[in-house]
Amino acid sequence: MPTLEEFYAGFPKELQAVIDATMTPEQNQRLIDDYFEKEYLKLDLALEKANRRKLIGEQIRTLAEIAQDQLYIRTFLEDATRRLADMNAREARLFAELQSLRNGKAQTDRARDDLEVMRAQAEQARSEMDSRLDKVTAIAAHLSSIVTAAQPQSPVHLPGNGAPSSPLFTEEVTAFLREKQRHVKSGKPIWKPGYVAQAQVTFRLWVEFAGDRPTATYTRKDAADFRLMLLELPSWHGKLGKPATIAESIALANQTAAERVSMKTAKRHFSALSQYWQHLLAAGHVKENIFRGHSFPGTSGDQTKIMDFSAEQLEAIFRSQWFSKSMYRDRAEYWAPLIALYSGMRMEEICRLRPQDFVEKSGVLCFVLREHPDGWTPKTEAGERVVPCHPFLVELGLLKHIESQRLLRVDRIFPNLRPGGPDLRLGHKFSSNFSALKKGLGFPDTVNFHSFRHTFRTLVGSPQSREPVDELWIDRVMGHEEAKKRKLPKRWVDAVLGEKDPDASEGLRRYTKRTSVECLDDVIRAFVPPIDLSVRPGRC
Repeated sequence: MPTLEEFYAGFPKELQAVIDATMTPEQNQRLIDDYFEKEYLKLDLALEKANRRKLIGEQIRTLAEIAQDQLYIRTFLEDATRRLADMNAREARLFAELQSLRNGKAQTDRARDDLEVMRAQAEQARSEMDSRLDKVTAIAAHLSSIVTAAQPQSPVHLPGNGAPSSPLFTEEVTAFLREKQRHVKSGKPIWKPGYVAQAQVTFRLWVEFAGDRPTATYTRKDAADFRLMLLELPSWHGKLGKPATIAESIALANQTAAERVSMKTAKRHFSALSQYWQHLLAAGHVKENIFRGHSFPGTSGDQTKIMDFSAEQLEAIFRSQWFSKSMYRDRAEYWAPLIALYSGMRMEEICRLRPQDFVEKSGVLCFVLREHPDGWTPKTEAGERVVPCHPFLVELGLLKHIESQRLLRVDRIFPNLRPGGPDLRLGHKFSSNFSALKKGLGFPDTVNFHSFRHTFRTLVGSPQSREPVDELWIDRVMGHEEAKKRKLPKRWVDAVLGEKDPDASEGLRRYTKRTSVECLDDVIRAFVPPIDLSVRPGRC
């Protein structure tokens, strides 16, 4: 606190004189003390107010932070509750769909059983009808012979080329098709159902074009004119909802510049008619096969040869939308190209795979291709085989997919495929989809889905493969029929039996001691694709 002199130092002289005249020094000092005491009190009050404001501000800030945290927590809880509700609803929906699938499978099984019963009944009825038809035919033939014997014997000639009397075209078709559907020693029909259906279409076209006449009256010119007509016929003839005559279809095709029947399809029609004419020739109804000797350029020696895929083409396929992140990993579009590339299996063999066809043999995971209860069999007798699964397919998740389908108790590992086409192939729609993909990528006609099989065979048997493998085991993996007919090389047998062979190496002796499944697995593991797929399918 300042002294009296210091307090008055800044006052005017006149004021100092008045203060000295009216107040004693003690009074002056007390006045100064009272003044500064009040000033200090004011300062204390101001400091207290400031501290109180600061405390209130901090409390407000703390409350604001707590409120913000509570809002975040409330928002989080609301979002979590909504997500949990969505998950519960989805789980309930999936459970309902699974239950529906199970119920649908049970209904399908019952429908299949009913269909089998109906099929057996239809087969029995067909057999009875054939038996009755044979009896009626025999009676008609007997009556015809009686009538013929009663008439004067004179040579009978038909107008035109003087050919002998013969049945109408349609009269022998049933017997011919029945013969083509007979089962040979292997238990398979001579003609598959699809080819029978195609032949029936061919015969209907012929009758519409040339008429249902006695077979001996048809000439080579009729066959040549039929060939020309086929090449003018639009490819959609007979495939639209509303039936159209040959003349109507050709007239409409001329107006719209529609695509015509290919040379290959025309040749197939002639092939069916040629076989029918051979049947008639053997029965003595005709003198020559009028469908032989016709030219179909581009369908034999100079036809398009299917090639294997180049590295660039494989790169394009496995970067396409079939292998994008949005593609479902349980569909044939994703797995079939990979399985074909890493095993050389055929399209229909892959499409027909069932969960029970994936088994472990001698410690090796394998596909087992065999006859199915629905009557489907691999392409040849050699096609019934064991194909080890490449480890890369297991790494991509194929085993997990198969196990999930096994738990769902579905018939096949690709339930999205449905039978289609005259042969009711499961790969019918898939083949069309792959063709569309191939065209969209700008690939030539020299490659198709079968090119995966060519690629596998080319690379696994090339000198650049990981390990050299014998041709016999490659053929057995791929289901080549000649593989069943060929014997094991003598040096292998000698190595197994312990016979000394000066040319046999220790590696050969070790190799021949392996089981057949291990040898097949050596073939699969020897395959190395020309591009790196480890960062693409299933990992994009």
